Amino acid sequence: MKCPLICKAAAASRLPASQVVDDCVKADCAWWDENGDRCSILELSRLFNAIGNTLGSLVKELTLLRPPGGH
Repeated sequence: MKCPLICKAAAASRLPASQVVDDCVKADCAWWDENGDRCSILELSRLFNAIGNTLGSLVKELTLLRPPGGH
């Protein structure tokens, strides 16, 4: 079975990239980025993960800067 859109994005975080891309239809998929030669959904998934990690780090930094009992 070829890669269903939603399942591929969900699997990206749990499987090695080689297993996720094996069933990819690539150029036949509307989400395939021909210029980058990659799946746009997987790339968005990676970017959202990176953004989440960055925001988490910022929250930790801001929490450390807040004075005790301050608002």
